[in-house]
Amino acid sequence: MNKRLNILLLDEDSFSAQIIIDKLSKYYDFTIVGNKKETLAVINEISPAAILINIGDSTETGFEICRVIRENTSAVELPIIFLCDQINNDELLKIYEVGGDDYLAHSATELELRSRISNTLMRKLDLVRFKKDLSKAFSVAMIAMSSASEVGEILNFLHESFKCPDYLSLCEAALNTLNSFGLDARVQIRGQQQTVSYSHLGLCSDFEESVFETISQQGRLVSFSNHSSCNYKHVTLIAKNMPCNDQDRYGRMLDNLVLLGKVLNERVIALDNEIAIVHQKEKYVQLVDIVNSSLVDMNQQLVDDICFSLNDIYHAYEIQKANILKLADISTNQEQSLQKIFNNNEVEMKLNNLLQKVNFHS
Repeated sequence: MNKRLNILLLDEDSFSAQIIIDKLSKYYDFTIVGNKKETLAVINEISPAAILINIGDSTETGFEICRVIRENTSAVELPIIFLCDQINNDELLKIYEVGGDDYLAHSATELELRSRISNTLMRKLDLVRFKKDLSKAFSVAMIAMSSASEVGEILNFLHESFKCPDYLSLCEAALNTLNSFGLDARVQIRGQQQTVSYSHLGLCSDFEESVFETISQQGRLVSFSNHSSCNYKHVTLIAKNMPCNDQDRYGRMLDNLVLLGKVLNERVIALDNEIAIVHQKEKYVQLVDIVNSSLVDMNQQLVDDICFSLNDIYHAYEIQKANILKLADISTNQEQSLQKIFNNNEVEMKLNNLLQKVNFHS
């Protein structure tokens, strides 16, 4: 069986109030009050489904009570219906101004009274539901906006990370991003060059280094008390003040830790590769210098060997002078050709071209 609704009837005339009750007592329970003070007290006590105000001859009293009711936050959504004999345009606007929802004539039939009250109740119920749905939608929108803003911070970190030349600057950029989320964080990077553990105060203590060592051997996400951490191969992030009392924000912060950790881990790998390429290029340059120097030495040695051999031939076989001169010319031409190659830097140019191709493919 449905619970009967209680309607608060404000009427200074008990006789007219009884007439209304007789028409509607089959459908509603009624509580009768006669003044403003009593009205507010009863509203807070019984939480009526609606209020009927019989303005009778004292219209200003009814309007004033309605205004006070609307200013009472506990009754701000209550349906308020005015009952009157006749109403002019000024009074109609006044009802609307003070927060009334409808008005009925005293002469209204039972069916009309019940129908108008029922419709007013339904409209108010729909309005309350709409406001709740709107509030939920607003909350969802705010969460979505917050999430978008947080993702934007991580994208900004990715952009800034390309300017970081070393692990320390990467740690500082990651800490700045976590700080923008309101998190007190620690960051550890385990790269090919070294291991760096950093907080907003600088390098972490030996104790925190031990904590990092322990946590880094756990799973992807580790939570204890209001602490949460995220682990990747080259990175561990620890947040020390997770919002455990706000589940929506807590979930978003966990997602942000994972996303930031993944991005930072990839940037550490990329930075290690960039450093390795620089070292490799330096070795190639040294190799070119060594090869070029060796070829110059080889050229001089080759010329010296040719001259020495010609001298041996001359003494061993006493060749005619004309033939010796001819051999000398041939030797000189070969020497000049070799000198030309090195004087024009052809070998060095070819080696440098090779180096450029290696750099390009790197």
